[in-house]
Amino acid sequence: MPLMREELTRQEQTRRQLEQERQSLTLSVGQLRYERELRQQLQNELARLTGVEANVPLMMLEATRAGESSVNTLVVPTGARSIILWIEVDPGARSENFRLELHSSNHRTIQTVEGLKKDRYGALVARHPAESLHAGSYRVMLYGVSGQHRSLVGEHRIRVV
Repeated sequence: MPLMREELTRQEQTRRQLEQERQSLTLSVGQLRYERELRQQLQNELARLTGVEANVPLMMLEATRAGESSVNTLVVPTGARSIILWIEVDPGARSENFRLELHSSNHRTIQTVEGLKKDRYGALVARHPAESLHAGSYRVMLYGVSGQHRSLVGEHRIRVV
């Protein structure tokens, strides 16, 4: 009889241990499924963000004289992931570094781009996520930056439709 009790005790311990291992494996399988789904979502998002995009909306903003200000219209088609702003800088602007601020009609800063430099055509180029621009009016403020000092170089009004 004592041998049978020992055997029963051993079997019960083995059964508990197997049950614990089964539960652990069930949790591991669930965690693995979750991580696979999350990984797939991240891969899809990465492909969306880094993939090539055709027909990117481009807004060319020209330098204007003081007091001249027209509203430029930008059509952002459904599905566009980004827009390109091409900003001509007044040739008299002495700055080599620029800061661009995009403001909503209620003067809220939507995006800031630091460290812009003129390209070989004397223009500044910046890409913005299209999702941040809903139909409405915006201001593009361009500053020349020298150390801690910044000076307004241009202001452009745009209307997104």
